[in-house]
Amino acid sequence: VKKHYLNNNIHKLYGKDFSIISSNCWGGILYKDLGIRYQTPFVNMFMYAPCYIKMLQNLDYYLGLDLKFVSKSKYFSHIPSYPIGVLDGEEVHFIHYLNPEDVLAKWNERLKRLNNKKLIIVLSERDLCMPDHIKAFDDLNYKNKICFTVNRYKFNSTVQLRGLAWNKELPPADQIAGFSYKTLNIVSYLNHVCDT
Repeated sequence: VKKHYLNNNIHKLYGKDFSIISSNCWGGILYKDLGIRYQTPFVNMFMYAPCYIKMLQNLDYYLGLDLKFVSKSKYFSHIPSYPIGVLDGEEVHFIHYLNPEDVLAKWNERLKRLNNKKLIIVLSERDLCMPDHIKAFDDLNYKNKICFTVNRYKFNSTVQLRGLAWNKELPPADQIAGFSYKTLNIVSYLNHVCDT
């Protein structure tokens, strides 16, 4: 699905000056699929919905903090095999990194590229995401926000991925990419964001 969509639509993309803040790897995958340099520090990571929503409620504050690291998560008891960053207690799980030094270097480098005027905020219905998180997300004051869901909701920001409706929650970002690109018509969406 993803390859077919990109083959038929990527040549139509002219809007490339956007920054995606995503609760998981979806944004990073999109940048890679479109051949665009990462313009966000939210790459190769995920956040549990409670932390993500809290961060989004005061994004400038959290992104103004120095990223710190912890050895244990408040969400599970085992020692993770990847670094966990924290911004005033809100956890960012850097699942595709091996050490905090690499995370910190990439985070700071990409944070400088963040385009606050062309932000796209993305939530996926997974990682402890409940209906109240989706409502809180929909209530956030961001112009461009998308919540990919398994279930059908009556919120302006939700986009149900019907091809995955048999799951209780969405699968990982790499598995939803194709469905989400086609359902949302991501190229058209990105062009619109960059035009406004």
